[in-house]
Amino acid sequence: IATKQQQLQQQQPLTPIQFDAGLTTPSATQTTCCSNSSNNNESTSTLTTTTTNQLELYRKRCIHEMRLALTEQKFLEFIEEDLDDHQLPTKAVKCLQFEITPMYGDDTESIKNLSILLVCKSTAEFRLKANWPGKGQQSRQMLIEKLQRYIPPLILLPPKRLSTLLKQATILQEERCVLHIKQDEDDYNYVYPGPSLTAPPTTVNGDANCRINLNSTLVNSENIMQETNGHNISPSLASLASASSSILANNNVTETKYFDLKQDHICSADRFPLVSRQELGSHKAEVWYCKFSNDGTKLATAGLGGKVKIWEVNPVERKLLEKCTFDCNSFSITCLSWSPNDVYLLACGSEDKPDVWIWNVNKEDLHNMINHSEEREEGYTTCTWHLSGEKFAAASIKGTFNIYDLDGNRRGAREGVRVQCLAFLHKDPDYVLAADTLNRIKSYAIRDMSLETEEEDILEENHAIMSFTIDRNDKYIAVNLMQQGIHLWDFRLKTLLRTFSGVSQRHFTIYSSFSSPKGTFLASGSDDGKVYIYHVHKDQPVAILSGHSRCVNCVSWNPKYPELLVSASDDRSIRLWAPIGNSTSAPASSSSSTSSSSSTSTNRMGPSVANSLHC
Repeated sequence: IATKQQQLQQQQPLTPIQFDAGLTTPSATQTTCCSNSSNNNESTSTLTTTTTNQLELYRKRCIHEMRLALTEQKFLEFIEEDLDDHQLPTKAVKCLQFEITPMYGDDTESIKNLSILLVCKSTAEFRLKANWPGKGQQSRQMLIEKLQRYIPPLILLPPKRLSTLLKQATILQEERCVLHIKQDEDDYNYVYPGPSLTAPPTTVNGDANCRINLNSTLVNSENIMQETNGHNISPSLASLASASSSILANNNVTETKYFDLKQDHICSADRFPLVSRQELGSHKAEVWYCKFSNDGTKLATAGLGGKVKIWEVNPVERKLLEKCTFDCNSFSITCLSWSPNDVYLLACGSEDKPDVWIWNVNKEDLHNMINHSEEREEGYTTCTWHLSGEKFAAASIKGTFNIYDLDGNRRGAREGVRVQCLAFLHKDPDYVLAADTLNRIKSYAIRDMSLETEEEDILEENHAIMSFTIDRNDKYIAVNLMQQGIHLWDFRLKTLLRTFSGVSQRHFTIYSSFSSPKGTFLASGSDDGKVYIYHVHKDQPVAILSGHSRCVNCVSWNPKYPELLVSASDDRSIRLWAPIGNSTSAPASSSSSTSSSSSTSTNRMGPSVANSLHC
């Protein structure tokens, strides 16, 4: 503190630091510079006095909290010692009466809670009521971690600092990895922090093929089994699961994830959806739209002919099985949207019959239907569900923009907005984004079930917006433009980040899809019958998938199984794309679908990874 005061006195006059006398140090952002005062002596005196008082108050508060934590630890250890020796807790009573009570002051509730511990009859009862691991290294370690909040890092390093640094380094490597597709709980974002202090570490050596770091302590048998099954690790590691279970049982090792420290993070192409595993041709007309359910277990497809097909997803065998078909009695279906619980499916017709069908997928019947009005020129060609599942938005390019509940009752309306595409935000579902015919995307608030209260411009393009999609973190917006490819925007900053090259889009509406959960990749169809996959940090495609013979209208990335990708095309087929390698069983053949088409379809890595299959 004395050094800090000397530094402040030597600096130019500053405005007084404003912060509460809490448990956190004043932030650097809370100190702002101002112009030189005409009276430097007076400003310096005011600053020194104010800063000294605040630092002194903060110092006293920290010392008080640290003393209280130490005294409470001593109090709890006194109780356990007396219980083990079958004696009255005289030392604990004195500690509570003469040391802890003066520190708490008027906080009688805390003193009462501590007093209750004095009447415990056994050590087990005492530990349970105190929620305390007992006297020993574990409780002392907890105390050290608590005290570290008040001690500057220059004096005492924060807990698990090395683990934090390694985690940050791994996350950075994954973000730079061009083909890193598994960015979820299965990733090795965490390192082993070490076993508990009560037991020595146990190590098991793997072989050269092991993805787990050699000489590392095993901590999670389930993770190890998943890794051995998922990466073809040599059979010599099959015994790791039982060894890990033994370590967990004996050493109380904290569960965690692994990553390899011997080399930088590298993803190979064998985990990326590059091969057409299945081609389905049960649609007798062009397929315009496809959409995975939110839980990733179902797929809905539709297009010309007005029929909606529901498929069951088998992620293990990597294939689709047809479940049911809904007939909308329309010329075509232009848009599909799953409810958040995946029970209902919205289907919008085309301009000849712009109705909205609400299908109950579980019961396989029509729940409700919203008819268009020719007199008012109302109709709906695009729709999207609200996160609550109790309402949805429907609109069209004829100026209809309404909010409906599940029973088909109109709850809000916006007149005069010609909407091309709709999407609710994921993080703030009270806002719906709408792309209009004026090449703009706006957000509309629906807090009061009304669209008239609030609107905000998000972005504006120079060419017609055919469709757009937003990632699940509401960070990126990918806009498919007529004859201009795809633009990637930062939603929060409202800034154009880059233009993806390669996609050919003339007058057809093509829908793109972000990968989950972080939206690192974007897949899009194209007029040339190919599927283009982009990394959000790269202008060029990282992969180009060939297999369709005509325009690919829509692409959908599975939100739960990011290694699965589906494309819908004008060639009357849908294709399921999956990683290289054999599935557990060959896709079943039927009259409406063909077997795996990986031998007939081709793919190539984009310019970013053209020289190697590794990123």
